[in-house]
This record gives sequence, C-alpha cells and structure tokens, in this order.
Amino acid sequence: MNLSSTITRSSPPCSRIILLLVCLLPGLSMFAGGAKLPAGSHEPAAAPPTWTINPLNYEFNMNMVIRVSYLGVGSNNPANIVGAFVGNELRGVATPTLIGGVAYFFMTIYSNVYVGETVHFQAYYAPDDAVYPTGETVVFRHNKGIGNTGSPFFINIDPNADYPPQLLAIPADTTLVGIPFAPPLQLADYLVSLDNDPVTWFAQPGPNLSVILVNGVLTVSPVAPAWTGTDSVRIIVRENTANQLADTIYALFTVLPDYGPPVWQEIPDQTIFPGGAFTSFDLDNYLTFNGPCHQFDFDVFPYVGSDPDPAWPPIVPGAQPMSVIARPLFADEQLAGPGARLAAYVNGVLAGWASPAGVSPNITYSLLLNNVGAGPITFKFYDAANQYLYTKITSLAFAAGGSAGTIAAPYLLQLSPLVPALDANGTISIAIADPTWLGAYPIDFIVWDCDYPDLRRDTVQAIYTITTDIRPQITSPASVNFQENACSVLYDTQTADPTNSEGAGLTYALAAGADVIKFAIDAATGVLSWAAGFSPDFENPADANADNQYQVNIQVTNA
Repeated sequence: MNLSSTITRSSPPCSRIILLLVCLLPGLSMFAGGAKLPAGSHEPAAAPPTWTINPLNYEFNMNMVIRVSYLGVGSNNPANIVGAFVGNELRGVATPTLIGGVAYFFMTIYSNVYVGETVHFQAYYAPDDAVYPTGETVVFRHNKGIGNTGSPFFINIDPNADYPPQLLAIPADTTLVGIPFAPPLQLADYLVSLDNDPVTWFAQPGPNLSVILVNGVLTVSPVAPAWTGTDSVRIIVRENTANQLADTIYALFTVLPDYGPPVWQEIPDQTIFPGGAFTSFDLDNYLTFNGPCHQFDFDVFPYVGSDPDPAWPPIVPGAQPMSVIARPLFADEQLAGPGARLAAYVNGVLAGWASPAGVSPNITYSLLLNNVGAGPITFKFYDAANQYLYTKITSLAFAAGGSAGTIAAPYLLQLSPLVPALDANGTISIAIADPTWLGAYPIDFIVWDCDYPDLRRDTVQAIYTITTDIRPQITSPASVNFQENACSVLYDTQTADPTNSEGAGLTYALAAGADVIKFAIDAATGVLSWAAGFSPDFENPADANADNQYQVNIQVTNA
C-alpha cells in the first residue's frame, strides 16, 4: 500500500510532519483511542483552573508581559488566567494586572534548561468559563524578557481553531543482547494535544525490530534474539477529525553486545578478639565485572527474638519535663514499624516513651520525660515486628526543663554493636560501637549494574565475629644464651593456656625465622634443639648474619 499525504515540512528521523493520512504503510501497526488530557482544553470548565508552580524546582527563568485577545479583540476580564507550558508541564502562571483598564499578565516562566525549550500557552477565558489553547509559542532563554506594557506579547483565543497534535521526543533506548528494552512506552505521555481531539496511533518498525501497539502502549523487541545494532520505529499520531491533522517522530532502539553481569567472588570472614579491629577492604577487589558502571551497597540484619511486648504504661510528664527527640538506628537502618516504641529510664525508673513519627529517612521518636530524678538516661527500644527489646546505656543525663535533639537533628541511638560504612571508592570499614559485645554479625554486600539495577545484581555474605581471646601465650623468654658444646637443653618453650597443656592440646612448631633450618622442635613438649647434623661453632658463625645470634620463630597452637 502507499501513503498519500499532504506534507508541510520535511520528515527525516526526529522531525515532525503535518499530514492527511489516507491509508497505511505495509507493516504499520495502529491503535485508535482518545488523547491524553493536557493541562487544559477548550472543554467547558466547572471552575477556573488551579494552576500552581514551585519556582524552587527550577534553575532558570524568563519574563513576559502578555495580553489576551479573543478572536482578535483584546480581553480585559479580571478573572482571566494565563498558563505557560512546555509539553504538558506547567512552567508559569499569571493573573491580570489592570493598568488604565487594560489587563496585562506579568508572567515568569521557569525551566531547568538554559535555552531551547518551546513554550506554548493556554488561557482560562472567564466569560466562557473555559480553558482554551492558543497557537503562539516562544523559545525559552534564561533571563530573556519578552513584551512590555507598550508592546505586549499577544496570545489569541480562537474557540473554533483546530490545532495539530505534537509528539515530544522519545528518549533513545539502549539495552544488551538478551535484556528487553525498557518497559513499554505509554505513547500518550509524549503527546501534546492542545484541543484534546481523539487520536489514532500508528507504529512502523525498522527491519530489525518488531512492535506491538495496544491501547496506545508500544512494545518493541528485536526480530532476532542475537541481533546487535541500532534501528528505529516510526510513530505517528493522527486526530480523528475532519482535518485529520497528524504528527510523526522516530524513536531509536539500540542493542549492544552483552558484557556480562557483576559477579562476586567470596569475601573472607573476619574474626577478632576484644580490643582488636576489623580490617578495611575494597569491594572492587572481590568483584568480577566488565561493564562500564556498577554500584555497591550493604545490608545488615536487626536482631530477631521472642521478647514480649513491654506494655509500658502512660507516663504523665509532670513539672519541668525533659524533651528528647531521638532516632534509633541499627547500623544505617532507621528502626520503626507497627508497634515500635522507644522508652527512657532514669535510675531504673521509666520516665517516658513514644511511638515513631515521620517517614524514612526522617523517622523520629519525641519523648517528654517525667522528672524521676537526676542521672544518665538508659533507652529501651522495642522492635515489635522482630519481637526484640534493645537496651542502650548512654551518657545523656536528665536535665529538668532541658532538651536533646530536634526533628532536623535528632539524638542518635546506635543499637548495632558493629557499624559498617561504605565510602565513595567502594572501601568497607567496620567500626565497633559496643566494645563489650561478643558474637557473629552477618553483612550482605550488594552490587548492581548501573544501567540494569533490577536485572543484573549479585549478593554475597561475610561474617564478622568478635570472640573471647583463647589464644595460648608463650611465657618463656624471647632470647637465651647457649654455651658451645653444652649438654643442657637448648630452649624449653613454656606456655600459658586456660584450657590446654603440653601433651593435652598444645602443639609446637617452627614458623620461619632467619635461621630456622638450623633448628628442630618437639611438637609435644616445645623443647627446641639444633637440627640433626648441625652443631654451632663460635669461631665460625653459621647464622644468617654471622653474628652468632640464631633467630627462629616458635608457634604454639591449642586445640
């Protein structure tokens, strides 16, 4: 079939045409339906539009002085309203200022693009109680001024005008072999229909793409699963009116070769004794990934138990209460949820409690503490979802009539014994928040492909443990003098161990040293001797640096 049309401008990819569509191209997919409602239309309005805009959402602005005309005749109705739009997004709104009986609209138009966006206008015309589109447009430029009271910019309302639909540019979609394109396109999201006429959609794919067009929703996929390259889909929207005005754009779709998902190698567990420190490490050292961008995160696990609900009774604050606004944390997680409560005790007496308020990441607990006496405050947090009761002794002291923390800067209660931190370079450090804590602490490390965060990610877990120090300790001297040709024992290793002894759990071994090959050791007794066939000669030193000082490391291991 052939496409017959009246073309008013050229139509290379990414340009638009106005046409009268008579029949369809071969392979052209179509769907008929209503247009997405724009911010205004020329349908009768029940009341003036409630157009509002927040200037803080935008970086740039320009100013205009506008007058409204109706069929070419100036309108000075004080109830008229003018709105400025980019696509379907409101970018400015103004009500009239009467100067000498003439209505001027002093409008500021906002953008986050310094220059280049096309701005069009709609006007609420009070005599008709209706919102009308107008055909005038301007190009946004930061700090530009258009019009003044001597020469205002006119926008003209023509209630009988037929405006063509306009398609906004559809962002190019890039994916990898085996990964679908982004979610199906809601084509109405890219339609600007000033007069809200019903429309029909058409889509014609390039040779390497297939399309499904249902209810204005476009799904695109490669014809061949292994295909790589770039192809386009021609998208046409046509009004179902006598004029059949239309617009067309081309959307680009690219498939690249697959570089593989991110995959973790095993991250070693770490075990330390009280007073020690965990070793920081770079997550990149344990990752296999050939893609251009990845991101890291970690997950911790608040405790789960079977503690009953403490059912704290209501507390009357009384005179001179203390206000505490606190935020309980487990590492980087804010603790809340149905039934969660935070209580404060002074000298073992309940002074007050509160439920959570706010939404993550701004959850707080506002406590008003009764004056039950002076002293440091101990907090108890009940995690109802996990049935676990945390206790946190703090150095915060009760102060009659005083306060601690605010909504913006709450008093932080760290309830996790360990606190992992991830810096911008992917380095993990693990601080010890509770130096008395012993136990095992799992951490899940997460990585994902920046471009496909939901489809391509991996998780690995490592355990960080602080345990009682049960290492044996060598108590014999670190050096000894030996007389040449002496018959005495060279060195007898003595060890202190709380549970093991020589011959019953302790094992000795040589562990390197500059002169280790000159020695032997009894694994059961720790008695050190010269190696078989070797006897030291003072006049002819055989040690590594020939100073008659023989160095060897002895290691003892318990059961």
